[in-house]
Amino acid sequence: MARVIFSAEYQVSDDKIEIYLEKISKLKTLMAGREYEYVVFRDEKRKNYFEEIYIFKNSEDFENFDDVPTEEIGNLVYDITSTCIADKKVQYKTLYEVD
Repeated sequence: MARVIFSAEYQVSDDKIEIYLEKISKLKTLMAGREYEYVVFRDEKRKNYFEEIYIFKNSEDFENFDDVPTEEIGNLVYDITSTCIADKKVQYKTLYEVD
């Protein structure tokens, strides 16, 4: 079955970058060991732009994905979104692997 990539791209406010990096490090630790791979990349060409990427083994895993698996993760995601992301703008994308 084809893999699925789900991503969220956004810019972090200049004055929140250090807080963001601390929170995203904690989030990565909490997301480890799940049925999908979770990684975060920094765009070196655009200031303070980041992209969170979830890689699923197949479309069924993606469809069953609960983007807030625990209350602790949910609170951390909410905190990042509400305090760190510039203008609260997030661009989401879903990609399906070609067989």
